[in-house]
Amino acid sequence: MSVLGGLSIDCGRWDFLFVSLKKNKFIPYTGISGESGRSFGHLREFIMNNIDYIDERLSYIEEKNYFKAKNVFFRLPREYASKKKTENVISLNVAGRAKRITWKDIDYVKRQIENISLNLEDVCIHHLVLEYRIEDKTFSRPPVGMWARKIYVKSLIVFVSSYLYDTFTGCFDNIERKFSGFVYGALADYSAAYSGIADKLVFVVNIKENETVLSCFRGRSIISEKVYSFSNNSIVSYVAERLSFDNQLVSELIFKYGSFKNSEFSKEISVREKGAYINVSLTALNNLIIEAVTEGIGIIVSDIKKGFLPDDYTMLFIGKIAQKENFYNFVQAHFDVNVERPSYGEFSPSAFGCVRYGATRLFEREKCSDSLWHRAIKFYKDYF
Repeated sequence: MSVLGGLSIDCGRWDFLFVSLKKNKFIPYTGISGESGRSFGHLREFIMNNIDYIDERLSYIEEKNYFKAKNVFFRLPREYASKKKTENVISLNVAGRAKRITWKDIDYVKRQIENISLNLEDVCIHHLVLEYRIEDKTFSRPPVGMWARKIYVKSLIVFVSSYLYDTFTGCFDNIERKFSGFVYGALADYSAAYSGIADKLVFVVNIKENETVLSCFRGRSIISEKVYSFSNNSIVSYVAERLSFDNQLVSELIFKYGSFKNSEFSKEISVREKGAYINVSLTALNNLIIEAVTEGIGIIVSDIKKGFLPDDYTMLFIGKIAQKENFYNFVQAHFDVNVERPSYGEFSPSAFGCVRYGATRLFEREKCSDSLWHRAIKFYKDYF
């Protein structure tokens, strides 16, 4: 069985997902999670300090199931990526004569843009072409077959330092796994639900430990990103303050017992707090969770409705709190919004999306005939 791996981190917590390709679909096999053994100030420190322990955990599962994930993608957090929007005019022929554009020319144009736009110490991880133009004609897809002397291209390039990239490559080489590349967080999150380009606005809301990141997509473009203070930790703090409990205890209660269900009867949970046992009403706990989430998501939904709607749209929520029972039904009913559910939500959506985007390069795939399936097959042929 050919298996790919996706690694995602949020603060000190990491999630790894094994994914196989079956019947034209990416299917999660199993996932594991863990905490960083030491605090780290940079992503380089995280991977250097934790790669051996992660590999040990992965190897145990692989030996039990008789496979090995040699190729691993890493979901790159927003704060470690650099982005640059570019507008360039590239000549297609040194003689200055018009020529018929081929796919080889498109590849050449993109490489030239990267060379012009990036420094020697930069590594391009994504090149999203937003627009092609020949004279007064604009194209959203590569103008293959058209005649031109030069071509105007508008792009979004996502890149990292070669030092960071080389550190990851070296760490994975040391454990005999191939580092298949970074996948920018917003693209990984989008791919948690979508295997194709949506024909409407897509808002991806990733509720993380210390913040929520809202990414907005139209077609194959990331048109905006915004960060909110609403987070798992803010939900925990809200509930802890009202119950007068320790934050760590409340976090355990929320993510072990909490949900967005309406209960007709109140089940009680017995917990130990400050040396004594206290009964906590599950209904009261769920109501406080709903209050905290309603306040946080309400601000995000209000911003979206003021800035974008009534365009055709959908909202995708991912994150630990979004995996709680009945979350999507609650959000859809309470806020009257169109909600998309991530694929295989019982696993880490971010890690799954990281693998799916990494193998298919959905937003960067240019050739119309280059389907997700064909690209995935090519990936396997290249590396296995």
